[in-house]
Formats: sequence, C-alpha cells, structure tokens
Amino acid sequence: MDAPLDTGTLQALRLVPGPDGRPLVDHVIRLAMEALPTHAQKLHECAAQADWEALRRTAHTLKGTSGSFGAKVLSEQAKTLESAALVADGPWVASCLDDVTREIGRVMEALRELQSS
Repeated sequence: MDAPLDTGTLQALRLVPGPDGRPLVDHVIRLAMEALPTHAQKLHECAAQADWEALRRTAHTLKGTSGSFGAKVLSEQAKTLESAALVADGPWVASCLDDVTREIGRVMEALRELQSS
C-alpha cells in the first residue's frame, strides 16, 4: 500500500512561507487535522441519510483538500466515493466509505507524526 502522505508534496510545502511566517506545511497540517474528522463525520451522516448529493459534495471537497497536502491515496478514494454517490449506489458507497475511513485514520496518524517531529 502506498504511503499515506506524499513526501514530495510535503517538501514543496516546507519551502513556502505560511501566513505566520513559518513553513506553509505547518499551517496545512493543522488545518488538515481539524478538517479530516469533520469530513469523516459528515460523510457518515450523509450516507446514513442516503443524502447522495451532500455525500458527493463532501467527497469532492475531501478529494481536493487531501490532494493539496499530499494524501494521494485518500484523494483517489474520495474520488471513487464521489462517483459512487453520484450514481446513488448504496453498497458501493458503503464499501468506498469504509476505505475512506481507514485511509483518514492512516493520514491522521502520519500527520500526528509530522507534527511531533
């Protein structure tokens, strides 16, 4: 399985100054750690309510957000979840949501490790 975070993307973010003068990667990690649990909760709520359009929009947001900080596997899985929601395929959504949930866990762990280093 691929690493949860792309080191090239993270390295590029380290070279860009963030809003507080520290490397942008610090800011991005903080934002990602706040956003990912919220996205996960929203995805589960939408799936439980069979709100396919809200699920699709949330998966689309997660796809872009995760791709921006190098969580490429998560971004691809969110893209697949977005497709499943678009066709309102409940079993496919459930399978994709399981994958996304596991990958969010892996990404969160990798972000925590980055934060502590």
